[in-house]
Amino acid sequence: MLEWFKHISTFQKETPTKIHSEEIPRMEKVMKSFGIIKKVEIGLFIIGLLLSIIFWQNELIRGLAIGLLFTGASLYLFDHIAESRGESYMLYLKTLAADIA
Repeated sequence: MLEWFKHISTFQKETPTKIHSEEIPRMEKVMKSFGIIKKVEIGLFIIGLLLSIIFWQNELIRGLAIGLLFTGASLYLFDHIAESRGESYMLYLKTLAADIA
């Protein structure tokens, strides 16, 4: 957390207008991409769940399905945490941009 704070503080001191013109639009794109990524991860989880139910007797497919379940769930969790951190960062940037304007 301190790393991005130092980065944006330096960014604010050197070129304060770039926060509004570059950093906020960049973060808006990043935040939109989280929605797509999380949908794909939900899809992986559902595919894994369906495969594990349908092909429970086949050990190979069951193993792959369980791997998809864990992968989808863990990636979703990590991206959810990253998205919440991104939201905090966006609020901070918008506060800085409001102070500059």
